[in-house]
Amino acid sequence: MTEFVAMDVGLHTFVAIEERKNLQADRLTANLTPEHHPDMVLQLETIAAALRRMPNQLYIQAFLTIELLFRVVQVATLYYVQRLPDELGDIAWFIDRKQNSVTSMEEIWTTLMLPRKPQG
Repeated sequence: MTEFVAMDVGLHTFVAIEERKNLQADRLTANLTPEHHPDMVLQLETIAAALRRMPNQLYIQAFLTIELLFRVVQVATLYYVQRLPDELGDIAWFIDRKQNSVTSMEEIWTTLMLPRKPQG
């Protein structure tokens, strides 16, 4: 089984990518109200600000990675439930790091997709 996603960045202008990125950042906080917990509001505002600062190259990588994983989870879940159901008991995620330090895309990915379990 092979899945992939690709994007011809030559078909998208810098402005269009910036607009999309800012729209995504706006959507993270669009429905927050004073009734939401202040820590959650702060975390989402921090993520939105980091997303706006993220270089377009990393934003595109994050967008395509999330799209790919969405497809893989859909297809692989059906495949494994029919052929190897025991394999669905443990899914481990790994990010192919591009630098020695964590990039803004990797940090946002980890926060949104791999939230820490509450302690206590």
